[in-house]
Amino acid sequence: MSELIRNQLQCIFFMTCCGITVGIITELFQMLIGKINKRKISAIIIRIMQCGITAYIIGEFLLYADNGKISMLSAMSILAGVLLWLKFFYGIIAVGDENGEEGQKTKGI
Repeated sequence: MSELIRNQLQCIFFMTCCGITVGIITELFQMLIGKINKRKISAIIIRIMQCGITAYIIGEFLLYADNGKISMLSAMSILAGVLLWLKFFYGIIAVGDENGEEGQKTKGI
């Protein structure tokens, strides 16, 4: 296996993991916004925090996987990771109510 193929496979693997991580963070912030829906300004602040954390994670994964280069391969790998999260794992974080009862799982795609 040549060095180029090895580097591309490493980039695909790490950026797919990045997409899965972004899916997890998005679901956690959605759950947090669902619990704090009393004030609209709180939801806006939480969304800004989510965008900042997501951008930081994507930047760190890009730096490790491909020396910070943004390419079509890395963008498609992130998208594939997010779609994998939505298809297979979305909704496994169950939300309980204040009485301690376990809530319904959210529905994925």
